[in-house]
Amino acid sequence: MGKKGFEELYEKILNPKLSVDEAWRLTGGNPEMLARLYEARWDVDVVVAELIRAKELTKNFVKKWGTYLKKVVEDPQNLWEEDFPNSFREELIAKNLIVYNIYDRDTRF
Repeated sequence: MGKKGFEELYEKILNPKLSVDEAWRLTGGNPEMLARLYEARWDVDVVVAELIRAKELTKNFVKKWGTYLKKVVEDPQNLWEEDFPNSFREELIAKNLIVYNIYDRDTRF
């Protein structure tokens, strides 16, 4: 969602506990994540714990891919480096942690 649309949605929330900029930073403009934060009474740790469970980010997953995960967190462009295993990218896509071939967004929507 674009920032302007996100701000309009944010303004509809009763008694927000975060600034709109902080909410934008935490959610990346994702309205579903904004809803999750609201439902968790703005407790980021609760939302993160839910995501860890939902995405099955187990200790084995982190142990297997930890080196690559760290590099991607440092700079998401690292994901497309040649030395990254394709299976790593495929697993991130399967867990819906990244989107491949995202299409252009029409600001009218």
